[in-house]
Formats: sequence, C-alpha cells, structure tokens
Amino acid sequence: MTFVPEPYFRVRGVYPDPGDTEVSGYTRPRVHFNSRIDARILNHVHLSPPDSGSWVVSGDSLAVDFSGGYRSYGTTYTVTVDAGAADKEGRPVDEPYEFSFSTIAFVVTHSFPADGDSGVSLTDALKFHITDSHDRSTLPGAFQISPTVYGTFSSWYSPGGAPIEFRPSSGFLGSTQYVVALDTSLLALNGQHLGRPYAISFVTRPFGVDSTRPAAGDSTHPT
Repeated sequence: MTFVPEPYFRVRGVYPDPGDTEVSGYTRPRVHFNSRIDARILNHVHLSPPDSGSWVVSGDSLAVDFSGGYRSYGTTYTVTVDAGAADKEGRPVDEPYEFSFSTIAFVVTHSFPADGDSGVSLTDALKFHITDSHDRSTLPGAFQISPTVYGTFSSWYSPGGAPIEFRPSSGFLGSTQYVVALDTSLLALNGQHLGRPYAISFVTRPFGVDSTRPAAGDSTHPT
C-alpha cells in the first residue's frame, strides 16, 4: 500500500458545526488538525468573546478543546486559528482559519397548558420547557401562581430541553382562572438569568365526575 501525505498543515474539522445556532451552553468547542500538535499551538487558538476556560491539547495530540466553564447563552462565538499556528514539527498552518457558532438563549420555549387554554384538568401538572438546565435553588422564588396553589417541583434534562414540572398537592379549583409566571430571577447553571419572563393564563374545567368504575350501563363487571 502506498499513500501520499498531505502537503501542508491544516484544520481538518471543527465542533460545533460552523454556523450552528442551537448550541448548548455546555458545549466545548474543538478544532481538529491533520497533524500532531503540542502546547505551543495554544497561544494561536482564540475564542471570542473570551469566556471562562482555556484551550487544551487533546489526548491524541490531534486537536485542541476549550475546557472548563459554561458558554454564555444567546451569544455568537468565533474561534480563530491564527497564522502563527504550527504543528509539532514546526510546519505552519497553510492559512488562518475561523468559524462561528451561536448558543441557544436561556428561555422558556413553551408550556402545558398553553396560554389561554380552558378546560384544564384539576389534577394535571404544569410543565414549562426551558432550553437548558437551571439552578434549582432559584426556582421557588422565580415561580408565581395566582390564586395560590401549593405543590412540588421536579425537573430533568432531555435532548429537547430541560422541562420544569409543578404538581399541585391537592389539585386546582374548578372553573377558576389561574395566572402563572416564571420571572428572570431563575438562573441557569452558569449564573445567567432567564432571558425573558414567561407567563400564562388558563381556566380549569368545572369540578365533576370524570369517570366511574364500573362504567355506567356495564353489565359484565364481576360482583
């Protein structure tokens, strides 16, 4: 087998994809090269605007990763490999390289029920879908519901976002309009505030019997 080596040192690939506008705040940018590198290259790779963390050489010496901290939400970042970059053997990069990506905003995208819904079950939980995980200690102070309802919060992370669930301890009142809000005191894990407040209003269904067992008219139910 024969092969011809590449004639110059270059950027082979990057992460996230250039132009990506839905990047998580947890993302660690990476620049992959076609030749082995060492720590000397770190002075020639830049993240703008600057963020907490630093560039490190990967274990296989073929890439640099931005390690540490969270990226700011709703921000466009640019990664630059400048003309002074060289591989481990001192071969300079063939040309400077630059790419940009944008992180998601830290906001509520939608909820259940939606604003204006009516006929809402008296026992359903409220769900708010947020683009990324939050600091749970800030949730009780950021959540308001009127009339007052006592309940419990739960949350989890999923690829589509980070839902917050509020389950009423004793259900909602029937035929009642509720107003619920999450204000900007809710913090992300990096300390950034919710990008904008979110509020909904909904009306519950009347109090009544949903179902019976056996069902009305059932003649086959065992005694």
